[in-house]
Amino acid sequence: MLGELTLVTESPNETVGARIMRLRKDKSLTQQELAERLGVSQPVVSDCEHDVIGLDSERIVQLAQNWESPQMRFSGWRSPPG
Repeated sequence: MLGELTLVTESPNETVGARIMRLRKDKSLTQQELAERLGVSQPVVSDCEHDVIGLDSERIVQLAQNWESPQMRFSGWRSPPG
């Protein structure tokens, strides 16, 4: 349940947008290429990476599917311990 999740980052200063940018670059994708995969415009990707806007859950799932990684890694959410 989403309400029971806590926000975590690999670095205390890394935002969700910075994480998306880092992972996109790790995959050698341009913003335009990522935008095409998500069905959004390049400015939307840019705004997400700069934390101007957030991604909806559908787009987070698309990221996870495109990058073959759990969607929680991209959103910065994980279940609380215990």
